[in-house]
Amino acid sequence: MSCIHYKFSSKLNYDTVTFDGLHISLSDLKKTIMAREKLKAADCDLQITNAQTKEEYTDDNALIPKNSSVIIKRIPIGGVKSAGKSFVIDRSEPASGTSKAFYPFAHGSNRGRQEKEVSDLVARLQGKLNEETRTLQRNVHGRREIVQTAHSTRDLEPEAAALLPLPLYL
Repeated sequence: MSCIHYKFSSKLNYDTVTFDGLHISLSDLKKTIMAREKLKAADCDLQITNAQTKEEYTDDNALIPKNSSVIIKRIPIGGVKSAGKSFVIDRSEPASGTSKAFYPFAHGSNRGRQEKEVSDLVARLQGKLNEETRTLQRNVHGRREIVQTAHSTRDLEPEAAALLPLPLYL
């Protein structure tokens, strides 16, 4: 008895197919594996690759020698179907009605206007960031005053010290 060791690419261990002779044809090996793994020929095909040489067997009449090890991958019959719509974007010429997301700066006379809009937007964002920074600084300063007051109270009244949290250093 001769054998072929096979495993699916997602598995760790090899299984064995036994046959008579010195070799087995690719189509016979596929049929045998599909029967053993309970796969339907209408649902998928098997891509078989030699585990040592990484040679992919594509001809159904190809002969695979005994004691070979192969890696199996299931592939859909009709090829891989796209999960969604596919779009081809040509960025050489903007199409009419093209969103600014794909073309942030227009060509020609509108370019200067759009650059000004972007710089105005950046200036507004920087202003808001500076305002938020000043607010945080005021809050931190206020917290420092509270902590300093708590420390001075702790020094004056030891009974109140037990009620206050540990010192906060900012």
